[in-house]
Amino acid sequence: MSCGNPLYLQWIQEWMEESTRRYPKSYQTWRKAYESMKNCPVTFTRPSEASVLKGIGPTICAKLEKKWTEYCKENDIPLPEDNSVEPSQAAATSNENENTAKSKTQRKKRPYVPSYRSGAYAILCALSKLHEHESAAKPQIIAIAQSHCESSFEVGSHSSNRYTAWSAMKTLLTKGLVYQSGHPPKYSLTEEGDEVCKRLGRVDDAFASSRWRQKDEDTHDSDEDALEKEDHEATDIDEVQVNAIAEVHRSNSSIDYEPRRINLNDCTILMLLDTREVRSRNDRDYIIDKLSTVHNVKCQVRALELGDVSWIARHNDTNEEFVLDYIVERKRLDDLVASIKDGRFHEQKFRLKRSTIRNVTYLLEESNYDEHFTDSIKTAITSTFADQHFFVKRVTSLDNSIQYLARMSRAIELHYRKTEQLLVVPDLAVEARSLEDLHERMQIHTLGQRHHLSYHSFASVMSKTSTMTVGDVFLRMLMTIRGVSPEKAMQIQQLYPTMISLVEAYERLKSHSEREALLSTQCKSFGRRSIGFALSQKIAKIFHPGTLNQYHEQT
Repeated sequence: MSCGNPLYLQWIQEWMEESTRRYPKSYQTWRKAYESMKNCPVTFTRPSEASVLKGIGPTICAKLEKKWTEYCKENDIPLPEDNSVEPSQAAATSNENENTAKSKTQRKKRPYVPSYRSGAYAILCALSKLHEHESAAKPQIIAIAQSHCESSFEVGSHSSNRYTAWSAMKTLLTKGLVYQSGHPPKYSLTEEGDEVCKRLGRVDDAFASSRWRQKDEDTHDSDEDALEKEDHEATDIDEVQVNAIAEVHRSNSSIDYEPRRINLNDCTILMLLDTREVRSRNDRDYIIDKLSTVHNVKCQVRALELGDVSWIARHNDTNEEFVLDYIVERKRLDDLVASIKDGRFHEQKFRLKRSTIRNVTYLLEESNYDEHFTDSIKTAITSTFADQHFFVKRVTSLDNSIQYLARMSRAIELHYRKTEQLLVVPDLAVEARSLEDLHERMQIHTLGQRHHLSYHSFASVMSKTSTMTVGDVFLRMLMTIRGVSPEKAMQIQQLYPTMISLVEAYERLKSHSEREALLSTQCKSFGRRSIGFALSQKIAKIFHPGTLNQYHEQT
């Protein structure tokens, strides 16, 4: 089926390609319009008639009309009348419209403008102060936006209200004014948001002081010069950068991020205790009371995304929080047995390993448990220490656990007081999929010094409810196979990031014996993470059914 409007299709395609570079949020909109126009065999007299197509609304029609009018003028093509109808029809329609107007007033849809000093107003104001195409994480936006908002971005307007000024971000995302990307999420203005900020900038000094003023000052060049400059820049991007985009995103090294240097003398070190860490349902405050009153430990209770106990440094002036390099997973032996049975134990260790926290402690409390699982407990403790290099501490009671945590907290505070300075990875540099690589690169950059994350970034990256990538699903699939530890799963994923890449690797091999030996040969030089032939054979049977069929035929 041929397109009935190839010229309109060409223009939509150009705008769609431009959106991938300048306004990624609008790409899907342009793609839908492109597919709809492409599949339409009907020839339109003028672009406004395309509004009948799915995915092409008034905004796209108006842009097509403007482009088409310019095209007709440049090529001396006469413009047909917009809505040409017979005179009798026009008269009838006119009378009908007059009658309708008396009974019902048609309202023109007004563009969205946020209320003055509301949450949406402040967020747009903060994003407008960024450089063009730059994005920012939630803490950076709040730091700029709070002074432009009457409500708080941290605390609800009433004690019973869980909504803050930040809740307006959902409205901005829904209306297409802000684009969200990455994990943890970063935000930037869309093309529509760009226009709203421009309109506000004409009447509001808060917006007028941003990048729009600079743009207005740069309009001395003629239109032809501007178009020539834009075309030149677009050509440079197409020819030089397009081939490198995938690698840039994969390595996350397109920007040289300098670590923030936080003076620990300006910070208070706090222990964070997970809300589920309780003595019993009827005595939920026993642990926190013992730590704070008996042992004089500065601590808080909050829902932690990872671990049961962790430590942060809170800046005394800005209240910014930074995660320190220590975390504790506390378990009673009966709970350990239950987590081994349902698979939580291996998933927890996997998430702890990916967190890049260097000092992980498993705190195990004695309790009554099924003695049939004694060997399983010994194996779990040994693998935790030997394979994951986590420290394992066994205690006899909850009180002993509290004493151990108090001593540990004092040791951590003493250690960081001697350090004096904390290196913090900028929030914009943090991506869940490249967290470990980012830490390694920044350590090399700063001669081996450890780097830390803000609490916001760490919680976002470690959140269980965050969107899972295809690679995350593949890792979980691998860890369901008996004999595949988190380290071995991660090693396989380094070679084959997704399931399809592993399946394709099997497909490229000619014999089932090569497939069976693939992972054992590829993962030989990784010490305890090396994969033996038996496990390699098992994985091949699971991910390449042909190998399993040939195996059955031979046996």
